[in-house]
Amino acid sequence: PPPRARAPPPPADDGQWRVKPWYYRDPQGHDQGPFEASQMRQWFDEGYFEDDLPLRQGERGDFVPLGRLFGAPADAFVTKPRAPAPA
Repeated sequence: PPPRARAPPPPADDGQWRVKPWYYRDPQGHDQGPFEASQMRQWFDEGYFEDDLPLRQGERGDFVPLGRLFGAPADAFVTKPRAPAPA
């Protein structure tokens, strides 16, 4: 049989996600930010953020619930966020 086509390798992690600022939408609907990932992680660890908190990384783009951006709580703000799946 012919050889199977291989999937392309994942894009290289250029580390840009580490320095992009974070924004969140508070319960009153106001956008808050920019904040560094370390500050966001501290607030997350202190229990201020729920899985449904709308987040955005960078100055533009859609807000996406925190739970869709990270595979596990331990990953929040310390690993590259996942590309959100369509709602």
